[in-house]
Amino acid sequence: MDSNYPVPELVVGVRDEGTLSACSQYADAVYFSVDRLSLRSRAKAITVDNLSDFVKSVRKKELKAYLVANSVIHPEDTYDLSIILNAARRAKVDAIVAWDPAVILQASSMGLDIHISTQANVSNAKTADFYGSLGASRIILSRELSLSQIKQIRQHTDIELEVFVHGAMCQAISGRCYLSAYLLGKSGNCGQCTQPCRWEWTLNADDGSQVQVGGKYLLSARDLCMIEHIPQLVEAGIDAFKIEGRLRDSRYISTVSRCYSEALEACRSGEFENNRVLEWNQQLYAVYNRGFPQVFISVFPPVKVSLWKKT
Repeated sequence: MDSNYPVPELVVGVRDEGTLSACSQYADAVYFSVDRLSLRSRAKAITVDNLSDFVKSVRKKELKAYLVANSVIHPEDTYDLSIILNAARRAKVDAIVAWDPAVILQASSMGLDIHISTQANVSNAKTADFYGSLGASRIILSRELSLSQIKQIRQHTDIELEVFVHGAMCQAISGRCYLSAYLLGKSGNCGQCTQPCRWEWTLNADDGSQVQVGGKYLLSARDLCMIEHIPQLVEAGIDAFKIEGRLRDSRYISTVSRCYSEALEACRSGEFENNRVLEWNQQLYAVYNRGFPQVFISVFPPVKVSLWKKT
């Protein structure tokens, strides 16, 4: 691979000591949340009280520690926000992942490094630089961008850029979904998503007849898998690759992080070949997934390949 850029940092989502151990040999950094103010509110193992101990475990494995606080901040959440950010400062996390200005401004005032969450839907260089002016050092780009658009952003900003390369995809733009809140009163923007998009919906015509959809889940997007495009993304100048899956089990975390670590090492050594991509894909298909379309890498939106289908 001919590239003027270094091989990106591999950032893996974890929820406890078990998943941390599962990726420790492959990741460069981990991201995680405490039991509130994140979009994975079901991840309860890490709390404000044990955050420092968990970060120490991350340090022993020579990884960076990124704390996620990416839910919407309502007036009643500001007290918890202060508690979390103070705990983060004591624990000496490497960065706070956030998008709500309340979190950004308070974290910046406390001297905490900030990575802007994909929830901010950053889709151009000027927006990236705007967040940089607020104190952010890294932007986690919108998942809906094409490779061409990512390259354009890289060419027009010096701020660090991170992209998702693997994991679940929300059917809403940058996860800004209200379906769960509307149907069940559980807000996905506050970490309580009940995932009604994964239900087996039916489509009825005006005359009441049911439209045949060929076994497709009408609202459920397939999962993201960019392993075959890793060289292109490296050459685009991305600083970090992110693996989604903070609620997945240790086997999933180990398998996915290992495959992407090997892919990055293959890029580094010039040994990235199609036969290895086939091997990695086989291993990735062996752990939980909803199928892997080539989403958002060439053109948006790839409607025909984005829906999860029964097998």
